[in-house]
Amino acid sequence: MASSAIATNLGRSVLIPSCSRDRQDCLLALLALGGYTGCVSILLLQRSYTTFPQLAAFGGAIVTLSRLFAQQRALQLPQKHLCRHFSSLLVEETDEEDVGIPRSASRCVDALTEHGLTSVQVSILPSTAWVHWIPAVTSILVAWIVFVVINFVPAPPSNSQHQPPTLDVTFQPRYTTEIVISMYNEPLPDVSSLLLSLKSVPSMSNAKIHHQIGAQHVTKRPNVGREGETYLHHILSHWDSLARHTLFIQAGMHNRDQALSRIRSYFDPERTGMMSLGSDMWGWRESASIVSNIYERVYQKPCKPMLLSYKGQFIVSAGRIRGIDKSIYHDLHHALVDSHSWAHQEPYLQGRGDAMSAPAFGFTLERLWSTIFQCSRVETAWQCPSLFSKTKGRGKRTDCQCLDR
Repeated sequence: MASSAIATNLGRSVLIPSCSRDRQDCLLALLALGGYTGCVSILLLQRSYTTFPQLAAFGGAIVTLSRLFAQQRALQLPQKHLCRHFSSLLVEETDEEDVGIPRSASRCVDALTEHGLTSVQVSILPSTAWVHWIPAVTSILVAWIVFVVINFVPAPPSNSQHQPPTLDVTFQPRYTTEIVISMYNEPLPDVSSLLLSLKSVPSMSNAKIHHQIGAQHVTKRPNVGREGETYLHHILSHWDSLARHTLFIQAGMHNRDQALSRIRSYFDPERTGMMSLGSDMWGWRESASIVSNIYERVYQKPCKPMLLSYKGQFIVSAGRIRGIDKSIYHDLHHALVDSHSWAHQEPYLQGRGDAMSAPAFGFTLERLWSTIFQCSRVETAWQCPSLFSKTKGRGKRTDCQCLDR
C-alpha cells in the first residue's frame, strides 16, 4: 500500500511503470516496490531472506537504468519533430524576437535550415518538481534501511518450546547410515539409477540400503498407508537397531537432482538431526485439532506456528527418532493401517476421498515429519534456499536443517 501511494504521488505505476517521459519517477517506483516489499516480507509475513548477491544485482540494475535514462535525456530530434514540439508549446502570441522560437512549425523549419541546422540537441527536464520528490525519497530510503538491517540480523528464537530437542543420547547405533526406500511398482532401472546416485554422494557411500530389489534386507509390505506406513513400520521394527542416520525416500524420488544436491551441501554425518528434502508449492489443509494434538504430544506444550515437511523424503538421526515416546509412532501407524480408526472415518475425513492404499491422513503425516522429529522451528527455513536455488553460493551447514549438536 505504501509503495502504491508513493507511485500515485509520482504519477506512476509500481508494478507496470510507464516511463515515457519522467524516467526518475520510474526508478523511484522500482525502488519503492523493492524496499516496501522487502519490509513486508520480513515484518508482516513469514520471515524471508535476501542475499548480498541479490541486493547487489538489484542495485546494479538501478545504476545501469539510471545511466541509460541520463543518456536518453539528450535526444537528437529532426527538424520537423523539434518544431512540432515547439509549436505545441506556443499558447500565446509572442514576438519571435522576444521568444526566440518561430510561431509555426513551417517557419521553424525554414529558420533552422537558414542556419544550417538539420537537428538540434535538447535536454528534456523532469516534469515533476523536486519538492514533490522529497517525501517519496525519504520514505523509500527509510524502508530500504529497515529492510537491509533487519534482513541480515538473525532473529532470536520466537518459539522457545522448540529448544532444546529431546534426544536419546544413550543409544549406540550399529550402522552409520541406512537408506529406506518405499517402493511400489516403479521401474527397476529407475530404482537402480537412484541407488547409484545415492551411493555417489560421499556421505552416503557406505550406507546400508533397505529396498525391495537387491538390498541387504527386503521387507514386503501390504499396499496400505502409502510411504508413511513404510517409514513407521521401519521405525517400530528397528527401534533397537536404527542407524545413526536414516534417509527415508520413495522409489520415485521427487526433484531427485536437487535433493541430492542438498544432501551434498548440507548433510553433516556428525551433527545432522533432521533435514527435509522436499518443498510444498501446492498448499494443504487439515483440521487444527489433529495438528495440535500431534504437536502437543511431541513437545508437551501448546501448539505454535510450525515448519512443515513435504514429499516424504528426509534424513533423520536415531537420537531424534527415539527422542519421543514410542507410543506416538504406534498410534500413527494404527491410524493408517486400521480401517476402523478415526483416520478413515467421519468427521475427520470431512468428505475427502480415502482409501487404505491412499489414506487422506497420509498427506497430513507427510507434512508433519518435521514436527514429529522436533524440527519445526520456523526460523530453520530463514536462510534456507529453495531446492532449485541450491546453496546460493554461500550456504552453511547450519542452514536447512536441525542439528543434534
